[in-house]
Amino acid sequence: MISKKSTNAINIISMVSILAMIVVSFALVMIMSVFNGFEGVVTSLYDTFNPDIKITAKKGKVFELSPEKIGQIRQLEGVSALSEILEENTVVKYQERDVIARLKGVDEHFVNVSQVDTAIVEGEYVLREGDSNYAIMGSSIRQRLGLNINNPFASLQVFMPRRDVKVSKVQPENAFKQANILPGGTFFIQQDFDGKYVIVPISFMRELMSYEQREVSALEVAVVDPARTAQVQKAIGSIIGEGYAIKDRYQQDEFLYKVMRNEKWAVFLILSFVMIVAAFNIIGSLSMLVIEKNRDI
Repeated sequence: MISKKSTNAINIISMVSILAMIVVSFALVMIMSVFNGFEGVVTSLYDTFNPDIKITAKKGKVFELSPEKIGQIRQLEGVSALSEILEENTVVKYQERDVIARLKGVDEHFVNVSQVDTAIVEGEYVLREGDSNYAIMGSSIRQRLGLNINNPFASLQVFMPRRDVKVSKVQPENAFKQANILPGGTFFIQQDFDGKYVIVPISFMRELMSYEQREVSALEVAVVDPARTAQVQKAIGSIIGEGYAIKDRYQQDEFLYKVMRNEKWAVFLILSFVMIVAAFNIIGSLSMLVIEKNRDI
């Protein structure tokens, strides 16, 4: 590269091509590493709230599985825990402030299928103590309500639309069922969860919505080995049959992961194109060197 040549332009072209290859290769490694790290961070945040496998009905809000089928799922090889879930949108009010939230009723096995208890920043993870029910809410909801978790007299009002009553223009409040619940703690995970969910006992949720004891909106399953999630999905499908959506972590937030994957591939293709252009410049300079040496020989 430093030997004398009859044309100085070959040296310039060669050095520029080499510099371009160095810069583009460095940029490709760095940017792809950043994207992989960002994907890992997002995945870890969503894994704190989302289960390994989530079972929902393809039609309707709720469904009912027999205790025998639920027992079969619990006893499947590779399944470590199963939690019954009942969710619905509601209005949560504290003093003069109110927010629209997603009320999520969970049973005692919920801590085994998620890691919400590790994300508590105020109070503690407790849903029921004696005859009292407690709510665990996202940090954004707590902030919008202006709620003081440490206040022993703080009580949340929950308003749930009645399923069997039509809204009256004269007395619209009769179309809602009201219940009070005490705040137990606040979790801080990610805005999609912090500003949306309030976790309550599933017994409180069923009483508020007037549902039967076995009706659920979802079943959340934790697996022993994440590498065998597909096998567990298939086994669950053979037990409960058709009519249910059985999704793993990536399928539950398919759009998010698809966007991150597409962004990563787009950057990779753009930088690869720049690298190919630089490679053609190197090929051109080498060809010119061969032509020059051939004439010398």
